[in-house]
Formats: sequence, C-alpha cells, structure tokens
Amino acid sequence: MSHDNWKTAGVFAYKDTGVPTSTTSEGKYSTLVMVHGLASPAGVFSRLAQKAGKLGARVVLINRRGYPLSKPFSDEERALLVSSADDTLGGQSKVDDFVKGLARELYDFLLHLVSAGDIPPKSITLAGWSLGTLWMAAFLAHAPSFPATNVALHQYFLRVIAYDPVPQLLGYHPPERYNVPSDPSVAPGEHGKAFLTSVSGYFAHGDTPETLTHEALSEPGPSIENMSPEDLPQNLYEEAVKPDSMDLLLTYSGIKQGTFDRLHDAALFPSHATASDREWGDIEFRIVWCDRTIGLIVWGAWAFMAEMAESAKEGKDSVKKRMKKCSIVRMHGANHFAHWDEPERTLTVLLANEPDMNLVMPNRLMCTVQHSE
Repeated sequence: MSHDNWKTAGVFAYKDTGVPTSTTSEGKYSTLVMVHGLASPAGVFSRLAQKAGKLGARVVLINRRGYPLSKPFSDEERALLVSSADDTLGGQSKVDDFVKGLARELYDFLLHLVSAGDIPPKSITLAGWSLGTLWMAAFLAHAPSFPATNVALHQYFLRVIAYDPVPQLLGYHPPERYNVPSDPSVAPGEHGKAFLTSVSGYFAHGDTPETLTHEALSEPGPSIENMSPEDLPQNLYEEAVKPDSMDLLLTYSGIKQGTFDRLHDAALFPSHATASDREWGDIEFRIVWCDRTIGLIVWGAWAFMAEMAESAKEGKDSVKKRMKKCSIVRMHGANHFAHWDEPERTLTVLLANEPDMNLVMPNRLMCTVQHSE
C-alpha cells in the first residue's frame, strides 16, 4: 500500500476504504478501525483492507504518531518519558498523563470520523494489534472522562478489541522467560527485519506454561517470507525498534511506573459512578488471540481467561468491582501476522459479533469463543 490517497485528521495519517457498495437495506454496515503495533505501520493491514468490499465492511487504518505521515513526537515529549522512567516521585503522574493524552488523540480522531457522517450507530469496532493494545486500554480507561460534545461517541461503538495483545500492556506480568529473546549478533540497521522475523513465525505451543516455546516451526515459515521487497517498506519501520524510540520508551516507562496496571483496572473494572462511566462501561471488550503466535502472547491470553473465570466465580455479590462485558476468541493455527497470511479470515473474525466456531478451515476450527458471565 503506497501513501497515495492517505488523509490526515488531528495527529494521525489514515487510509479509509470508505462506505461499502453493499450495505443492509437500512444502509447499515460495520466499520473496523485498526491501530498497528511496534515497527509495523498501518500498511501491514493492506491485505485485510482489500477484503473490506467483499465482506461489506469499511476499514480505517491509522498510522500512529511517530510513524510515516503522522505527527512526530516532540523533543519535549521524548524528554518527559526519558526523565520519568526512573523518577520515583513524579514519574507515575507524568506517564499516566502522557498516556491519557494518547487516548484523547484517538478519541478526537474517532469524533472526526463520526462527525464526517455515514457511520451507523453501534457499528464501530476499534482494534489494536500487538503494541496497539495500549491505545485500546487507554481509550477504555479514559473515554468516560473526556468532555461531552454534540456527538455521543459511545453510541457508535460495538466493541473494542485487543488483537494478539502484548500482555504487559493490559497489566499482566509474565515471567521473564516468556519475553521475546534478542539476538546480539544482528547487524546495525537490521534490527527491524530481525524483529519482524522473530515475531512473524509459527510456534507449536503446548497447553501449559512449561510447553510454550521460542522455537519457530520451519514450515510454515515466518510471515516475512511472504512479503516481497516492495511490501517491506510498508510493513516495517526500522526507526521504531531503536532503543530510544518512543514506542520502546513508552513501554518501559509504563511498566516501570505501573501505568499499565492502572489502565487494566480502569478499563476492565470500570466505575459506574457517572452516566458517562456507565455508557462507556457497557461497551464490550474482546481479546482475539492466535494460538501459533509468540509464547508471550499465548501466556497473556491464558492470564486474561483466568481473570475472566475468577471474576465470574466471585459473582454479582462480590464487594469488588465487576469485570466489564468481555469475551475472548482463539484463532486456531494463526500466527501474529494473521492479517497478512490470512486476511479474509482475520477480517471475518474481527468483524463478527459471534465468530463461527463451526466454520472449518483446513484441518482446524476457525476459532473458539468464550464469554464472561
């Protein structure tokens, strides 16, 4: 996907497939807004977007700040994250406020999208892939606190999805051994390609934490092998994997200062004190995970399922806050780049209200679905 026909709104560059030619008799259709992960700009969803018309959907791809065509981060913003990472006094509030600002930027973009017209009520699915999970948690945590406008944004939402999410960004704390190992032998300028290779493989994990593996299968090979030299520039942004990149600074600072733990509580166990809290609290949160992705993400999916089960066990009479409406969808046989290797299947799952558990793919079910009580 070239940068032709990209638009800008607020701080973001975005690509919009537009209103589909086939809609329901009432003119309704589904809109999927995608937020990308680390080092892979929105172009990595180009194959998925190409399936939008076939499925009667609209797909909007956002390039986050710091990525091509979107607004860069300022020196002051970078300095704030650098100084706050190990600041034991004011660091927490600095990082928390910074993340709230990111949520507001996304909120304002969605207001722009809805205000432009043609978006039916209860039709938007907002999905963040991998590192994009942070924007999903921040959005759910902070949207109720943003001042009301003449657009009731919550009325246009169907659900928020964390697609193959990094667990730390949802406040889960995996053991160190599950983190993606780095290769010190990688030559300068090749870290992005090495990272893409390591996370785009297919992994045959077992069903217990002890059987999660870092060893990718030789067949099928990593998704990067399905990318042509022309594909790589849209799928890889080398600057984002440098140690001082804003994505990595934000991840480190958020973990260090406990920001992601607080987002977890606010996003998944929302307050119902105000009308806005209750309106946004009714929006479903879903995790879609791929069972041949990297082990870190599989561990995170299990942690989320365990929390769903624990919340259901405690029941309505618990003195604790109740978990919001949640669901989790497992894509069988898919890896971290399912949107590239299996775009139509992935778009179908992301759009579906109830993904079809009985739609058989070659030698496997399409997905498995679980709901909170």
